[in-house]
Amino acid sequence: MFISTLDSVGAVIKTYGWITYGGKNGDEWCWIDTDTMEKPEKPVYFDPGEGLWVEGDSEDNIFVTKGKVSTSDLLVKLRSGATMTGNFTPVQIELQDITCHEADSDLVFISTLDSVGAVIKTYGWITYGGKNGDEWCWIDTDTMEKPEKPVYFDPGEGLWVEGDSEDNVITFPGVEL
Repeated sequence: MFISTLDSVGAVIKTYGWITYGGKNGDEWCWIDTDTMEKPEKPVYFDPGEGLWVEGDSEDNIFVTKGKVSTSDLLVKLRSGATMTGNFTPVQIELQDITCHEADSDLVFISTLDSVGAVIKTYGWITYGGKNGDEWCWIDTDTMEKPEKPVYFDPGEGLWVEGDSEDNVITFPGVEL
C-alpha cells in the first residue's frame, strides 16, 4: 500500500509505502519513505483536511487511521489551483453542509474522483435563488442548478477543491458522535 501527498496540479510530492521491514525476520510492518527506502527519520504528520492519494494492490486492502475524531468544524485553506482534501470524518457529510467563506470565495469548485483520479462530478459555490439571488450554495455544474437529491461524501472520500485565490477557505462541518 502507498500513500502520496499531492501538489496543486496532482503531481506527487512525497510517497510512503507500507511494507515488512527490519526485525529478526523482516516481519515488522511499518511505513517507509520511498525516496530512501528507510523509515522516516522524524514522525510524519499530515495537516488536518489534507487529502492523500492511497493506492493498494487489491480491493481487500483496508486503510485504518487512529486518533480522536474532531467534532469541531474544520477550516481548509485552499492553495491557488487545486487542493486535495476530503471527508475526514467517520460519517457521511452532505455537500450543502460544506461552506465557503463568502467574502473570499469568488470561484470555488469541488470535484469527486474515480479510482484513477479522473473527475466524476463537479459542483460550484455560487449565489443562487433566494429573494435577491444571495443564497450561497453548491450547484451541479452540468445542470447549473442545485442537485435534485442530497449529495453525500463517504468517510475518507477524497475531493479536489479548486479556488481562484490563496485566500479561499472552505469549512467542513463538525460531526456529532
